[in-house]
This record gives sequence, structure tokens and C-alpha cells, in this order.
Amino acid sequence: MIQKKPRVRVKKTIGTLLAAACGLAGSVATAEPGRIDAGLFKVEPALNTQLAYIDNIYRAKDDEDGSMVLTISPAMVAFIENGASRYESHAEVRSETYFSESDDDTLDVEFGIDLHHVLSNKQALDFFFRV
Repeated sequence: MIQKKPRVRVKKTIGTLLAAACGLAGSVATAEPGRIDAGLFKVEPALNTQLAYIDNIYRAKDDEDGSMVLTISPAMVAFIENGASRYESHAEVRSETYFSESDDDTLDVEFGIDLHHVLSNKQALDFFFRV
């Protein structure tokens, strides 16, 4: 009688390698972003990644569903500095991909403007706007 070897070992090895690779990519990608000078503007691009396991996606008391989730968030900040004043705009796209159910996948986009204008040593105006 021939016995089949279980594939659990192969799946665990592939899963471990994938988690290690994504962890390494996440640590490299979240390093301090480089600054690009574009005329008056300075631009800072960034890429954040995360691979995680969520054991209760819906936060249910019974019948918990768990899944691996891959989060990828490219972002960009463009700003002008004028002495102590700073005028900034930013954009970020956040994608979450669930491995168990594609119905749970999300895509969020955020835009914002942050203005910090110094009037004098003791006075400043701040304006924040997020969408």
C-alpha cells in the first residue's frame, strides 16, 4: 500500500517564505522616503506594505472568519517651505486585499492640504483639509 505524503509541509514552507519576503519588502519600503526637488515644490514619495493575519474579520461573537490581508499604500507629499511657514498637499491610496474573500477587498483614497503660515514670532495660522 502506497501512502501519500501530506502537502502541509510544502504549504507551510511557501507561506513562511512569502511572509518573510513581504516582511522584508515592508521594512525596505517604509524606510525614510527620498526627497525630490521640483522647482518650488519638494516631493516625498512613499510606499508602505503590510502582510497580516486577521483572525476575526467581521468582529463576530460566533462563527469567526479569519484571513490573510495584504495592504499596499503608495503616498506622495508635495510641499513648499518659506522660512517657518509650510504649505503641503498629500495624496494616499490604500488597497487591502483579503486572501479568503475578494468581497472584503477595499480601496481608499485620501487627499489633504495642510497650511501652516507664520505671521510673527507669536502668531500663526493653521488650516487642515482632508477628503
